[in-house]
Amino acid sequence: MSKKQIQKIGDLIRKDGASAQDLEEFHRWRGLHAEIMPLMASSLRSKLKRLKLKPLVFSRRLKRYPSIRSKLIRFPDMQLHRMQDIAGMRIVFAQIDTLDQFITEMKKTYRSSKANFEFVRCSDYIAHPKPDGYRSIHQIYKYARGKHTQCHGLTLELQIRTKLQHLWATAVEVLGMGLNSKLKSGEGEEYYKEFFRVCGDLFALKELKHIEESQKNQKKDLIAKLQTLDASHSILKYLSALSVSTRLEKRKEDYYFVIWLNLQTRYLQINGFPKERYIEAQILYDALESKTSEENCDVVLISLDDFKQIQKAYPNYYLDCKTFIQTLEKEFESREVSYADASSI
Repeated sequence: MSKKQIQKIGDLIRKDGASAQDLEEFHRWRGLHAEIMPLMASSLRSKLKRLKLKPLVFSRRLKRYPSIRSKLIRFPDMQLHRMQDIAGMRIVFAQIDTLDQFITEMKKTYRSSKANFEFVRCSDYIAHPKPDGYRSIHQIYKYARGKHTQCHGLTLELQIRTKLQHLWATAVEVLGMGLNSKLKSGEGEEYYKEFFRVCGDLFALKELKHIEESQKNQKKDLIAKLQTLDASHSILKYLSALSVSTRLEKRKEDYYFVIWLNLQTRYLQINGFPKERYIEAQILYDALESKTSEENCDVVLISLDDFKQIQKAYPNYYLDCKTFIQTLEKEFESREVSYADASSI
């Protein structure tokens, strides 16, 4: 498909005027992006092994149709063929210094070599957080050369996060799913948005190696704000009450997974497929995705080296915020202890 054809289909999707044939062409074009992710994954795996870095999460996914349409609507001048995160990969590290080490290595490799993937740009949302408190590194790469000629020019986005940043992003998504609100796109009540802005600042302070006295006081103030917001709106209580019943068809050889969550019934189904059965995974994904506009559902096609990583990589589909809640509750407890100690002096 030419860029002009892709652009035309994107305009039709934006206006909700795409025909069945248009959508078929769209799914075929989007499916091409799945071919470049294993190539980048292989390169990253070698790099991680050489550096002796072990990420907590290493996952891949195709951008969902509702997310693509929502983005086209939010940005009227955006053209579908220029959307650079259709293919998405994510690496989560336990600590910020490990993340920094990996990013330094990525800059060395892809900015100076003739590798199949060319570095396009980097958005550093850790140094410059988004207004809502989101933090992560987003790097864009283009598949410029290699034997998959039909994929030349396609791009993918690599998200690199710490564990705390991943917990934060997951909690935002889970709350948005529970409320049936696009919280991560700026929708929802102001107090929810304020809660996560403050929480993002708190987590950033937690990741500093050395905290100055002024930052200690800032941390106490942030915890106090979060406690006030939580006491007024029972945010953590709401998150802890969310749960799903799960059906997982798993085999050791599975590499692709179609995750389908019915938010109305709180039922999660996961179907696994070996590498050679990607087409079947894509067909199931496309079929389920066509239902999401009619029902309160969410579906995603991902690939992982180990099915045991599914919940760790995508806890939002399990409506799982346990670790996020425990992390905040520990901070709340530490403030109460330090306040009690100060009062006894």
